[in-house]
Amino acid sequence: MAANPALLSRLNARLLHRGPDDGGEWIDGSTALGMRRLAIIDVAGGHQPMFNETGSVAIVFNGEIYNYKDLHKDLEARGHRFASRSDTETIVHLYEQYGPEGLERLNGMFALAIWDREQQQLLLARDRAGKKPLYYAVLDGRLVFSSEMASLLEHPDIGRDIDTVALDNYFCLGYIPAPLTIFRQVRQLEPGHFLVWRKRNLKIGRYWRLRASPPAARSEQEAAEELLALVKDAVRIRLYSDVPFGALLSGGVDSGLVVGLMSQLMDRPVQTFTIGFPHQEMDESHNAALVAKHFGAEHHNLMAGPHSVVELVDKLTTHFGEPFGDASAIPTYLVSEMARKHVTMVLSGDGGDEVFGGYPSYRYHASAAAYRNLPGPLRSMVRAAVHSVNGSGGGITRRVSRFVTESELPVEQAWRHSRSIFSDSELAELYAPAFAQQVQFRDRGFQLRDSFEHFGAGGKHDSILNYVDYETYLPGDILVKVDRMSMANSLELRAPLMDYRVAEFAAGLPQEWKWTAWEGKKILKRAARAILPPAVLNRRKQGFVLPLGPWLRGELKPFFSDAIASSGAGGVIRRGYCEQLLEQHGRGEGSATERKLWSVLCYLLWHAKFAQ
Repeated sequence: MAANPALLSRLNARLLHRGPDDGGEWIDGSTALGMRRLAIIDVAGGHQPMFNETGSVAIVFNGEIYNYKDLHKDLEARGHRFASRSDTETIVHLYEQYGPEGLERLNGMFALAIWDREQQQLLLARDRAGKKPLYYAVLDGRLVFSSEMASLLEHPDIGRDIDTVALDNYFCLGYIPAPLTIFRQVRQLEPGHFLVWRKRNLKIGRYWRLRASPPAARSEQEAAEELLALVKDAVRIRLYSDVPFGALLSGGVDSGLVVGLMSQLMDRPVQTFTIGFPHQEMDESHNAALVAKHFGAEHHNLMAGPHSVVELVDKLTTHFGEPFGDASAIPTYLVSEMARKHVTMVLSGDGGDEVFGGYPSYRYHASAAAYRNLPGPLRSMVRAAVHSVNGSGGGITRRVSRFVTESELPVEQAWRHSRSIFSDSELAELYAPAFAQQVQFRDRGFQLRDSFEHFGAGGKHDSILNYVDYETYLPGDILVKVDRMSMANSLELRAPLMDYRVAEFAAGLPQEWKWTAWEGKKILKRAARAILPPAVLNRRKQGFVLPLGPWLRGELKPFFSDAIASSGAGGVIRRGYCEQLLEQHGRGEGSATERKLWSVLCYLLWHAKFAQ
């Protein structure tokens, strides 16, 4: 069956924000490729689709290849002839030389599709960490794919039946884990995977999974010096650009280190961008300004308020195309919007917490491990004391009780428990009876369970939490947020701390060099001593958050109430429970109610836009 050019144009048009500079569409019989391009490298010569010398291999590609210059030189020496300076053309010739095995040689962020006319074969692939998205569906013997859900849904044969397992995992985790999507017919290609489509048969393979690369260093200080050199090189190769660029700056260690290394490698001031909030306890803009001043950066700051959130939420729902419950998407969008007024590409500190153990949850579980090592009689005394005061006392009592309960669980169960927005008992209250009957408890947290099983169930592997976070929370939440919100503003974002060489180096380090019960990102902070002032290194981690709790008790409360009242929610959640949750939050009761309310709101808005 011949491809439909009008349908191809519709799907491609929905990606305009990802590539406003150029567009290309190409049809070869039943095969159709489309591309929207954000021009960063070889602005004039990088039009896509791009072809090999004979025209037998065609590619569309979203992302950047940071080691393309080295690959170009090697492939040229092997006889390949290049028609451009584009990193995209490098992939074409790499495929000619090595086939799908060439993916292992790429250092970059990418989602790509290569059509091989001679083999009558389509290759789809996604980068190691999952920085760039790739959705696909098999429809009656045809493969359809796109970078975003909203684009894929332009195809008339894709149904809107909700995947029950995906939605249950969303309410548990706040995101939908790959390979699932909210729709039964649509799947995500997982990070580090490739897909081959040939003669209506689909084959999926994995070309990379995080593994340890032991350092040559014998001491923690030597490892820190080796790490700093590696991160500096990761920054250097991410500065290749033919358009203006800068950096997102929070004022913390990760983004501060990136900006500091950029200032060493560049011959002009770094343009830095920060977002702040009126609530001082959640505002990092002052710290970011100090870091920017330290490195002589040209700094830009934006203050955001609740009215910005109300105006944005509906727009962002479209860009995600699925329920997505991480409220930090709002500041990510706003700072990307501001940055795009000045530059086309930015570097960021994303990935540092997952790679080096920066989250409080790592220290929490290190404390839990220490508790599990206490003598049995002593643990029994602690349990008895906690039980005797259970139900009385305030937030501290609840936190101690939760800590003791989770510490007694196997590490994989405790990790899901601490990562969950709603507990299992709370989900039972949230769900409407008809939906609750469809939910299979064994499928809740399946991705976390599979990852723990692969890397060593029971937590015997020193860095198992790093490994699990790297292939679950990082691609499922952080990278989804960063990609959709930056690309919604036609802004490319590059993350040096997510260079796979940095991740493999960190994976080979002893856990105690990365985090303990008292400190996170130890080795990264030690490496950054040569770059960052002590005030930055010693500052308590704050995170890229917004004052959601106060807003939901004030300006956003009517917005949430209206969303609940006007939505039938597809028979999934109980309206009464959600209203009760909102009232609890207003009284300052309950645990992490703002996250629960936000995840419900995001689902309701998505359902109204996509599922009806």
